[in-house]
Amino acid sequence: MQTLGLQTCADLQKLPLSKVQSSFGQKLGTSLYKHCRGDDERVLEFEHVRKSVSAEVNYGIRFQTHEECKHFITELAQEVQARLEAIGKEGRCITLKLMVKTKEAPEETAKFMGHGVCNSLSKSANLMSETSDSTVIARFVILIFILNEN
Repeated sequence: MQTLGLQTCADLQKLPLSKVQSSFGQKLGTSLYKHCRGDDERVLEFEHVRKSVSAEVNYGIRFQTHEECKHFITELAQEVQARLEAIGKEGRCITLKLMVKTKEAPEETAKFMGHGVCNSLSKSANLMSETSDSTVIARFVILIFILNEN
């Protein structure tokens, strides 16, 4: 769009359909041409279908032992269970997102309760069947954690 000097829908509206299609391809060109004119035949969906339930903590927590970490995961799994039960759902895919302080990072972070300089880890596992049981969720998250240490 920049090479054509287009910055707004009004700019795009000035171009004929053939020019938009030759620049962006038949299908995308037609969509852009119609959408910038408010012509959209897609059906509006008012019901949002939730695809995931999560519980995250976004501030720096430093665990001294594996037991502290397991306890924290267990409590977070209980929160996920409560959220799943509140909407009457169960899940099958479990994801652990973890930030681990790098070896070079200073002991104290620049921001109070911040996580500082970290390496990110995100790993998922699929269960054999759906569940909302916090014990099962915690067990699998801990297993993912153990398998991905170091």
